[in-house]
Amino acid sequence: CLTDDNVDVTINDLPVVNAGSDISVCIDAGIQTITGTPSGGTWSGTGVTNSSGEFDPAVAGVGVYTLYYSYTDLNTCDNVDSLVVTVNDLPVVNAGNDTTLCNQPIPITLVGSPIGGVWSGNNVTSAGVFTPNGVGISELVYTYTDINSCVNSDTMTIDVVDPTNADAGPDFAVCVDTGSIQLTGTPANGVWSGVGVTSTGLYTVTAAGVITLNYSFGSGNCLTDDNVDVTINDLPVV
Repeated sequence: CLTDDNVDVTINDLPVVNAGSDISVCIDAGIQTITGTPSGGTWSGTGVTNSSGEFDPAVAGVGVYTLYYSYTDLNTCDNVDSLVVTVNDLPVVNAGNDTTLCNQPIPITLVGSPIGGVWSGNNVTSAGVFTPNGVGISELVYTYTDINSCVNSDTMTIDVVDPTNADAGPDFAVCVDTGSIQLTGTPANGVWSGVGVTSTGLYTVTAAGVITLNYSFGSGNCLTDDNVDVTINDLPVV
């Protein structure tokens, strides 16, 4: 009474699934479209905002993440592949403190960090040489790109003002036996220099002739100076 029957079993291979190559993005890169093969699969993992293939680095945050691409074929066989996404932070960029400069055509070299960035704005070269050219406020931007091609920038504000001009006063004449006299320049608290004069302006008359004394006020880009000629007359022969 023995009987038998046969059944055919079809063993299907798994689909070949490819999630693509690993990628590196900056955190501000915006939504990235990721594509796996065959099409029609499903993505999952940190930062995946749409299972059909959208990854947002801002949602994921800085770090290294593994994303998975799953695909199920017509035979209901499924397979999965993964890719690694590295989300890089933006570089920390500092253009420096806001500052005030005087409206004098004296070049000032600005230094941003990290070094190697590019400057832009009015009256500044890409290397950061700023030359005042008119009173007003200039906003200068320092942009830096790091080894991951991530870009960030910072802004410096420079207020360009008119300088306070030093005034040594009018030229004058003295007699050779005058002794010491106190010179007064404006604004006060400037610095005197020249033959026979102290930095505070105490001038001691020496030999007859004409000498030039200098009075300077301010510092750096705001330094100004002025000269005064002193005629030292000899005594009459009596």
